[in-house]
Amino acid sequence: MRQLVWDPYLERRAMQWSETCYFEHQRRGLGENLSYFTSTGRPLPPRQVIQRSIGLWAAEKRLYRWSPQCGAACHYTQLIWARTSRVGCSLSFCPVLRVGLGSLQRNGMYFACFYAPAGNFIGQYPFVPGPRCSRCGRGEACIGGLCGGRGFGRRRRRSVKMTSKDEFLGIVSEKIEGM
Repeated sequence: MRQLVWDPYLERRAMQWSETCYFEHQRRGLGENLSYFTSTGRPLPPRQVIQRSIGLWAAEKRLYRWSPQCGAACHYTQLIWARTSRVGCSLSFCPVLRVGLGSLQRNGMYFACFYAPAGNFIGQYPFVPGPRCSRCGRGEACIGGLCGGRGFGRRRRRSVKMTSKDEFLGIVSEKIEGM
């Protein structure tokens, strides 16, 4: 299983998508996890939206049965997909959020995460069972039980607050390990 690192390109793609305020998967070759929360008063604080979203995706673990189809746990299996190594996310406030073909929601906080390489391929398992790091590639090292390597994931955008990236990756780790 690969170490998940932040990717500024995927972050930009997620931002472009969430800013459309259209809640629907774009289906353009990337893995995707999407969520939104609405309120009749003040919007939820950003950290709470991110924590709840990732928490709900990780909670699908209880719905997953070892199978080459994700079933009702596709958000969870995208989080744990062994070949996925990069993620970028964005949170947008949408005064009006279109959901599907006709529903409109007010005061939407729209959270989108894009992953590469994508996961959730029908007929494939999310990972191959075995000892941690037993399938790391040439030049990769075992880092915290995940495959990574020198320079792996080092691309960073200067304008990104490091806490947002670190916060996301930390929340994912907490949620998955706590399941």
